[in-house]
Order: sequence, then structure tokens, then C-alpha cells
Amino acid sequence: MNLASRPYLIISSLVWFSITVFGIYFLFNIKKYVNFGIDLVGGTYLTLDVKVEEAVKNELLSRIDDVSQNLKKKSIALPNSTKINEFEGSASLEFSSEQSAKEAYNLLSADTNLSTTQKGKLVNFSFNNQFIKTVKDNAVESNISIIRNRLDVFGAGEITIFPQGENSIVVELPNVSDPERAKERIGSSALLEMKPIYDYAKTEEQLLEKLGHTLPEGTMIVKGKTSSIE
Repeated sequence: MNLASRPYLIISSLVWFSITVFGIYFLFNIKKYVNFGIDLVGGTYLTLDVKVEEAVKNELLSRIDDVSQNLKKKSIALPNSTKINEFEGSASLEFSSEQSAKEAYNLLSADTNLSTTQKGKLVNFSFNNQFIKTVKDNAVESNISIIRNRLDVFGAGEITIFPQGENSIVVELPNVSDPERAKERIGSSALLEMKPIYDYAKTEEQLLEKLGHTLPEGTMIVKGKTSSIE
């Protein structure tokens, strides 16, 4: 009986020995196969605020630019002044005549995301709450995508990025002990910002004269190539 069991014991011992060796190897190299969270290995925890109001402001400026371009095509005077409230998602346009205001009102009224009113030479419009929420949510999601791409270089295992509240983003970086380096990486890449063109002229003086020597709120003068202006 003892002789017959010997091959079995040898094979069994080899199996258990192999399992033990593999287990020891796996334990010493576990980080290669398992991504630990920040609660197990430590790391950096960041909370970032997103300027969601800037996204709403850009949407308001885009609507004003669309109206201005359409009025220009019809040779109708552009608004003398504009006021923007990005926190409420509203804006007002003041015209030199009620007829121009009426044309702007008709254009803005076609947008189902807007509530538009006209009173004399003044046109007011505002986004509905659902559209404002969509704009803000998209701004947060866009920033999450950008941050993830910028932090991939850390190779920090499982990077956790998720929204918190209406305008915050939480970033968890396991195995990253230098929060300043993480912050620097997040803000190091250039941000390409697209802004609509409100109006143009050959010189700054001519442009200011066309606008009544007052820049509409939320706009700035940017120098461009003179060859691009007829």
C-alpha cells in the first residue's frame, strides 16, 4: 500500500509546491495584476471646481452672434448695447429702433430653448432651466475627459474621476504622493477657446465707432490679419 501511494504523494507534493511558488510570486508582484484604490495604497485626492457659468456665458454670446449675423445680412442695425447674466442664463439687447428690436425678437423666438420678450427697443431672452442644466453637465463631462487625458501620463493605476454636485470634479490618484505635480499636470496643457466674432473692422478705431464706442459685455477686441477683412 505504501509503495503504491508513493507516485501519488510525489505528484501531489509537486502540485502543492507549484501552487505555493506561484502564490508567493503573485503576492510579491500583485501590483502588476491588481489596481488598488486610494484607500489601500494611498495617493492624491483632489476636488476641482468647474466654471460652469462660463459655458452658459458662451452659449449666450453664441445666440447674440447668431442674431447679429442675421441682422447684418438684412442690413438691419445691430444692437447698441448688450448685457449678459451668465448666472441666470439671460441677456438683453438694446436697439436704436423698435423695428430692429422686433426683427431680433422674431429670430430669438424661433429657439425653443429660449424665453424671449420685447419691450420697445429692448429685447430680453433667457435659457430654460433644463437647457442650463444640460450646458453645465456637458461642461463638467468635457472637463472630466480632458483631465483624464492629461493624467494618463502618471500611470497611477486606476485613476478615478467623477462629478460631485453641480460644478465639482473629484480626482483620485492612487500611488501619487505629490498633489502639486498632479495640479501642475492638470493645468499645464493649453486650453483652446472658441469665441464667436461679433463684428470686425480694418482698425480698432473704426470698430469702436461702429459699436458706438462701447464694447458689448463679454466681448473683447482681438487683432487679426488685415488681409482677411475686405
